[in-house]
Amino acid sequence: MKSLMNDERPQDFAVLAIQEPRVWESTGKVLTAPMGHSRWTRVVPIAWRQGRWGIRSMLWVNRDMEAELVPVPSSDLTAVTVRLPRPGPDGSSRLGLYARAGT
Repeated sequence: MKSLMNDERPQDFAVLAIQEPRVWESTGKVLTAPMGHSRWTRVVPIAWRQGRWGIRSMLWVNRDMEAELVPVPSSDLTAVTVRLPRPGPDGSSRLGLYARAGT
């Protein structure tokens, strides 16, 4: 099976949003599989919950993008501000993502 992160199709994507990633905690650090990638920067929530799902979201940001973590005190939500290379007519860039439960 080919990894989405290694696939050529999303190479122009700004962000990959991962729901319920494979993750565990060791000596106070969040460990994920994989921990890093040559094309993507790993971003995890600032909060950790005890139990099976320590975090329930993570982002992989394209290394060609400028991104800054937005601190949200939840283990369920990962947020970043991404500066996209092609701004809109007003000089800003906007990106929206919504995933309804069960979809």
